Amino acid sequence: MKTFQLKLVSFSSKGFKKQLIISVHEADVLRQFLVDSMRCEVLVINTNVGLDVYYEHETPNKELIIDAILILLAKKKMSVLDFFIHELNSKAELVKKTHIYFKRLIQHPLLFKNYSKSLCRQLNLHYSDSPNIVQTLFAIWQDELLHLNNTDMQVYVLRSFLSRLQFTYVQQSCKPELQDLIKSALDVEHRN
Repeated sequence: MKTFQLKLVSFSSKGFKKQLIISVHEADVLRQFLVDSMRCEVLVINTNVGLDVYYEHETPNKELIIDAILILLAKKKMSVLDFFIHELNSKAELVKKTHIYFKRLIQHPLLFKNYSKSLCRQLNLHYSDSPNIVQTLFAIWQDELLHLNNTDMQVYVLRSFLSRLQFTYVQQSCKPELQDLIKSALDVEHRN
């Protein structure tokens, strides 16, 4: 029996630029190409912070992903030298990197806020295409946010993202009746 591990190939620009590495349309094309090529779930998160390609596969596919992205970037005359590229090949590596990444990102509250909004919007859009990946990421991110929340680091920023993440999870995984019940239970008006 084959064991599929959650993996990540992450691109970020050298020299921070407040722009997407590839367009939204190109990200959709990339995702579909990778799904067809690797025959597995693929989730592409495309934000101003970088481009993350999550996939569940038994073997790493870093070279395929890099080549596909470079083809999309050919018109911009960009090469692999223009980016920091990281590869993570297990859930344990992903958990460790998430801790470091969130810890660094929350030092910039406005950037973190914009990133979290974009991330949650994309998770909502692509949940049905990659439900296993999104569920795994929800669990990892929620655990990490709760852990960081206990360390008093920019608590207001973390709580906002955690709330957005949980709301996204409820929207995607619960029946409408249960969604309404949860929303009313968590409504600000009902708090003491």
